Amino acid sequence: MTEIFQEQAIEIRRTILQQFHQLCENHNLRYSLAYGTLLGAVRHGGMIPWDDDIDLVMPREDYEILCELYPTNNCKDRYQFVCNRNHPELKTKIGYFIDYTTITETAGNMPEYHGIHIDVYPLDIMPNDAKERKKLLRQRKVLHRLIRLKDLHPQIMKGTQKWIRYGVQLLLSPIRVEKLYKKLHTLSGKWNSLPE
Repeated sequence: MTEIFQEQAIEIRRTILQQFHQLCENHNLRYSLAYGTLLGAVRHGGMIPWDDDIDLVMPREDYEILCELYPTNNCKDRYQFVCNRNHPELKTKIGYFIDYTTITETAGNMPEYHGIHIDVYPLDIMPNDAKERKKLLRQRKVLHRLIRLKDLHPQIMKGTQKWIRYGVQLLLSPIRVEKLYKKLHTLSGKWNSLPE
């Protein structure tokens, strides 16, 4: 394994983006640059000099197709898409298009999901009605909080905080995080499937 520097990692991310673009072209999937990546493209004609990641957004329906294209990690393809839908053990609400010939230093205990990658965010339609929109956002907020609470790591905490977190996890133990993610995806995609 060879250590690479920031400039080389940025070049690998650009290559990943090119591969992702080709995949989307082949399957008629829509996506857009987003956040700092979009700002960098407009303002700097590339990446923001101090930015080191690439963020994309994708309409939910295209995101779901992308999930179906990569149902499992077959460890054969160099570039793969992983998300909570095709890897329930992955605790994230976004997807990653990964170069599996790389591994990042921040991989922790799950290096199989943490090669150099680009982030892909599903983009959902919000209801026009203010009350419906407020209700949807409130429901999503509750689900996000429950998911975060389920993903606490009390073993790295100390003192009272550690025992409070153990208590919270004990109370939430009957709730499976996979069901929370499924509910969040269903709720998020609710307005995408309605006729215009």
